[in-house]
Amino acid sequence: MALPASLRAQERRVIARAPHQSWLGRRTVSFLCIEGAGSVAHILEGSDLGARHRPYGTFDIANALIALDLGVESGAQGAREWDRFRRPSAPHWPGIWRRDHTLASAFAASVLWYFQDMAVEVGDAYAAYLRRWGYGTAQGQGDAFWMDGTLEVSVTEQVGFLAALGAGALNVSIDASETVIAIAQDGSIAGVDVHGVSGAGPVYGRGFGGPYGGWYVGWMQPPGRAQLTFALYVEAMTYREIDGYGRAMSERLLAPIVSNTL
Repeated sequence: MALPASLRAQERRVIARAPHQSWLGRRTVSFLCIEGAGSVAHILEGSDLGARHRPYGTFDIANALIALDLGVESGAQGAREWDRFRRPSAPHWPGIWRRDHTLASAFAASVLWYFQDMAVEVGDAYAAYLRRWGYGTAQGQGDAFWMDGTLEVSVTEQVGFLAALGAGALNVSIDASETVIAIAQDGSIAGVDVHGVSGAGPVYGRGFGGPYGGWYVGWMQPPGRAQLTFALYVEAMTYREIDGYGRAMSERLLAPIVSNTL
């Protein structure tokens, strides 16, 4: 559970697994939450913070930032039409994907075709951004690299990226940062607004026979406290075991951190 020098915490607080065992079940779960720049790190016991995994839909944050910074996207209400011939629907698609979207609505529903169309326009520009940010393997080729295993990122790297976004240290335009922060708003946890995004998909290849991986990543700003930045990664043999799990388990782990009742 080592942290890199960039997130070396002055204080490490290990969250015991035993009280959460009924929620963990047979899943493999890793969780990290840092306070501020890393003065305190909350780590779920047994977490593998350095292993890299496909980012899935959590890459929507970086994807939107890059597209907005380059001018590929005009803002939260910038719209794209669904081309059903070029991006035909698949049986597993949610119904909400089968229509036109704005950046904000596509982000809220993690609409894959929208971000694929956007990726075609961004093209070769991904690599420079991802290398500069230290975002995982920093590989960005094609229009599904965040889903197919080309790009992978660790729990610690997710947290480092989001902490840098919150600190305004990603060297992108203010408009790009403010737009992404706004569209990432995702309700509240323990009475505090949370900005976050989920992502899930097959761990290997492109098939849907399992196992599956899933994320919930984000940040919060409790009153009078440093920003809390977190990432949770889960793996299980069936999609049902991870569907909605990242957000639910993150809420369970974050609530006592937010309320200082650990």
